[in-house]
Amino acid sequence: GHCTGSQGDMVGRLLKFPKLPLALLPRKAETETQAQAKALRRRGGSESAAKAAGIQFAPLKVPLKRRRQMLACVVCVLLHVESLSAFLACLYHWRWTWPFLVMYLPWMLYDKTPWRGGRSPSHWLRQLSVWRNFAEYFPASLIKANPEADFSGERPILMG
Repeated sequence: GHCTGSQGDMVGRLLKFPKLPLALLPRKAETETQAQAKALRRRGGSESAAKAAGIQFAPLKVPLKRRRQMLACVVCVLLHVESLSAFLACLYHWRWTWPFLVMYLPWMLYDKTPWRGGRSPSHWLRQLSVWRNFAEYFPASLIKANPEADFSGERPILMG
């Protein structure tokens, strides 16, 4: 239900406005907490996760699909760190790689292709399951304000 007291009076006044989305009305904190707990249970989490040395581990009942999604996120984050570390290690230990860096830097700084749509990566790289699992970890849905509107796909669109 909706809030009571002074907030309840405000909700009553707001309900008189036609076409006001009900999602904008204030709700009780308990219903939000209950919804969060329900979502946590649905994803396999619980308040009774195992703790060891101050680290809270995921419960054993987390579904395998969710664990694969979490692993994909860890791989994607560590991929950047490991790539940078390997690059710097190569530069430090094998000084003969420096001329390649000198040749690569101007091209990297002046190549504007990525900002104009870029090059398409290889097909096999795009089909790796790590990207699908990474995307499934962050579920997103598109809600169009105007259902008749359609995206042409002629240019990239940033949504947030």
